[in-house]
Amino acid sequence: MSRREDSNRKRALRDILAYEDTITVDVEKTVQKVRERAKTLHAELDMYITNILNQIKQKFEQELNKIRYTVDKLKTNDHSPTRKGTSRSSSMDKSPRYRSTPRSSLDFSLHSRTSVSYVDVDEMHQYDKKEIHFVEGEANDKVFERLVGHYTFDTTTPITFNAVQRSIISDNKSEVKLVKTFKVGDKSETVHAIATVEEDQAWICCGWGSRNLSLYDRHGQKKKTASLDIQVNDACTFHDGKDDSVLVSSFREKSIKRLNTDSLRTSDFAYISLFPGGLAADRRSGLYVCFRDSYQRQAIFGSRRMVAKLSKHGEIVATMEKNEEQTNLFGYPFRIAVNTNGDICVSDYGDGTRGVTILTKDGRVKCWYRGPPTGIASDQPFLPHGIVCDEDGHILVSDWNNDCIHVLDKDGNFLLNLISKKDGLEGPNALGLDKRGYLWVGDSHGVVRIFKYSVYDG
Repeated sequence: MSRREDSNRKRALRDILAYEDTITVDVEKTVQKVRERAKTLHAELDMYITNILNQIKQKFEQELNKIRYTVDKLKTNDHSPTRKGTSRSSSMDKSPRYRSTPRSSLDFSLHSRTSVSYVDVDEMHQYDKKEIHFVEGEANDKVFERLVGHYTFDTTTPITFNAVQRSIISDNKSEVKLVKTFKVGDKSETVHAIATVEEDQAWICCGWGSRNLSLYDRHGQKKKTASLDIQVNDACTFHDGKDDSVLVSSFREKSIKRLNTDSLRTSDFAYISLFPGGLAADRRSGLYVCFRDSYQRQAIFGSRRMVAKLSKHGEIVATMEKNEEQTNLFGYPFRIAVNTNGDICVSDYGDGTRGVTILTKDGRVKCWYRGPPTGIASDQPFLPHGIVCDEDGHILVSDWNNDCIHVLDKDGNFLLNLISKKDGLEGPNALGLDKRGYLWVGDSHGVVRIFKYSVYDG
């Protein structure tokens, strides 16, 4: 074993032992919180039951006082006629006696008196009787979860075992050919937006904070440049049912603009109170946008991190933010793509949520992809950036940390690494697919590479 491999194994051993200590402490803290919550709920339940019993006592006393009042009035105001030769007292003796409700079986101590106003018996048309029933409340897992709370047990940053580089045996094969490499910016600038148009062209933005979008063809020739009044975050082509245009998100200005590719003028498409990021259009004039409420990578309590669907007029028609347990689906949603089956694929590099989240078209979580399986060579934790879907339903996502492009099937299963560092990639960021199936890859050094590829599923 080489010195490097031995060092890596020792580091992995140290990390996993530290993880054992950390999760042990976390579990102990969580168990203690659950027990404290149980004590609090027991006290609150006892108080609630006491209040119910007191209310029942009060209602019973009010009704009992009303009964007694009415009986007394009926006895003292009896003006019924008597027969000739029969005394009033004898007539009353023959009338039914009032029998009070026995209370020996009721465990109530009615010491307080409640002030109740009664209508005179002579003015009463009827006496309204009452019934009392007890309706049992629900007792199921969902109710208990709302009362007690719930725990999460999520995967965070993985511990990598990269002492020995191994290749996975797979039936999945691919063919990749580099077609063109060209520079679109300085070596220190990142290509962060690629919006493919027509059959062999794409609008590209290079450099965070840039206000320029430039149109390049597949041969690397710049055709024209649009200077915008906003800083560009992402861009995508969009068809509103009549015309084609390019939509541009601006994280800083919290707006989405429509670029007329002929006049190179922009118009307002949508203004949102959150910061817009990745954009993707479906085939029905719908637009999907990644939104965040801050620049912070880690979501805190109350943070807004979501994907929203906008109509062709720029109105929000649906949001995807929380799961059934009302916890956030995303930590830092970055880029987004719509698959051929309507699934919504989101790259997320937030702390604790890093990976690819795949949602069905109605917003339910279908699956997560947290990185390649054991046995795939990777030097660093998976860090997803750009994402696109091809005509065969494959999901392609750039891994910035490991300088490669992962290919997933439509169910989020890893198939293979399509392109890697040996193909010249270094810090791949933006991805684009044109209509002829050419893959455009923008990196962190102002370079765009165009590949022709095929994936053969085993």
